[in-house]
Amino acid sequence: MNNIGKNEIEKGLSCIILAAGEGTRMKPISLKMPKALCPIVDKPIIERCLEGFFQLGIKRFVIVVRAEENPIREYLLRSSIKVDLKFAYQAEALGSGHALMMAEDIVETDSFFVAACDNIVPFAHLEEMHYKFYREDCDAVLSLQHETLEGIFARSNVSLQRDRVIKIIEKPGKEEIMSDVICLPIYLCRQDIFSYLKRLPLSPRGEYELPQVFQMMIDNGKDIYGIFTDKRFDLTSPADLLEINRAFLKEEVKGIVSRSVLPQDINILPPVFIDSGCCFGQQCSLGPYVVVSRNCSIGARVQLSKCVILEGTEVYAGQKLSERIIFNP
Repeated sequence: MNNIGKNEIEKGLSCIILAAGEGTRMKPISLKMPKALCPIVDKPIIERCLEGFFQLGIKRFVIVVRAEENPIREYLLRSSIKVDLKFAYQAEALGSGHALMMAEDIVETDSFFVAACDNIVPFAHLEEMHYKFYREDCDAVLSLQHETLEGIFARSNVSLQRDRVIKIIEKPGKEEIMSDVICLPIYLCRQDIFSYLKRLPLSPRGEYELPQVFQMMIDNGKDIYGIFTDKRFDLTSPADLLEINRAFLKEEVKGIVSRSVLPQDINILPPVFIDSGCCFGQQCSLGPYVVVSRNCSIGARVQLSKCVILEGTEVYAGQKLSERIIFNP
């Protein structure tokens, strides 16, 4: 669909991934690991996010994290991802607009995607955004989705004129809701967004919020378009982590994948994924929809269904657990 070849994308397009958030709604999991490193089967969600842009042909990435000594940075630097990685640092949790500002001096291309590390959309959607951006020669393209009334309150509400964005409000009150359309935290824009970010006021929530920047651009006559996706994974709560893993197990694993040696008496109902370095006691039962991360120890007679076990966890003998994220504090 896209007439821009991958070589041109590699030269002229990059991606900024925002990964400095505190993950408040992911507690207590986020007290053990950053939300960006929560596993989606065998890879952290930030790597799943990055892969979509890499598939598009992007090779240059800026990752915004909290501090230089950061487990997200450490993971990405030791991973096998074949991309050019640079890091920017947001020491204070002052919102997505502030996080993007931290990348201004590092991003090298005139055009770039900006994406939250906890959202996954289909590759085809990223491709459509890119195609729209160059076909219209516009100032920005936003990722859009239809949403229920309850979901709009926590999102960015958008008003459209055909496919052109004419108004955007972050976390609207009931009387402010304009449509059933929300903007996802995935954007394609140009360098001049930084000139607007420098004039961005604090929101009523005490943050510098990216959606307000796009409204400033619209008010200044800039052309901003939206592209809809009907599929998207958003990691906000522990329940989301279970749901996303179920979807990826169903799509990618389907059967049984184990990177560890399994005892003969283990009972497995697929789909189940078991990473390396795991050990199991006698007469365990796993599945369906179970992910066991690396270096876990599962005691005898443990029964698990619809669970995600985080790395290095010990599950004590005899436990029967379902619909749980399991980890040792």
